[in-house]
Amino acid sequence: MAKAMDVASFFIEALGGSNDPMTNLRLNKLVYFAQVWSLVRLGEPLFDEPMEAWKLGPVVVSVYSRYSGYEKKAIEEHDEYDIDVFSDEQKEILVDVAREYRRYSTSALVDLSHCAGGPWDRVHDENIKRKIEYEDILEHYSKEEPLPRFDPSKIPKGRIISKRDEKGRLVLPRDFDD
Repeated sequence: MAKAMDVASFFIEALGGSNDPMTNLRLNKLVYFAQVWSLVRLGEPLFDEPMEAWKLGPVVVSVYSRYSGYEKKAIEEHDEYDIDVFSDEQKEILVDVAREYRRYSTSALVDLSHCAGGPWDRVHDENIKRKIEYEDILEHYSKEEPLPRFDPSKIPKGRIISKRDEKGRLVLPRDFDD
């Protein structure tokens, strides 16, 4: 099974060069939504580490701790990981989460994770960092509009799907948003 740090490394690599900087706050929300949609689509977690309800939304402690030194600055490096630790279905979820949620600002991602009656909202307490249960995530997000799936048939033949920027980070084209 993948680790939360594998998921985090994927998002840093895939979205590191986008308009909204990849901060620790943003990264933890993307990792959360990847876990959400794995539970909904596959009926199983993407990684085994717990999500906690912190003031600014769901957090995986290992991811937060690893990147806490960046504070509010952009994360420019990621840990090495093997993309093949993810199944084909999990890779699809990661790409779909990257495509769907990259369009939101970090503050909008916080708001999305704080939805009234949602998993974070049910357990959040200013004084205690409580675990967000898989059952609560599944119950809430199963009722939501499903995460749109990437359809590669919409890419015209000969189109470049991605490229690497000057720092070697994977950059996905904005054309995939339609």
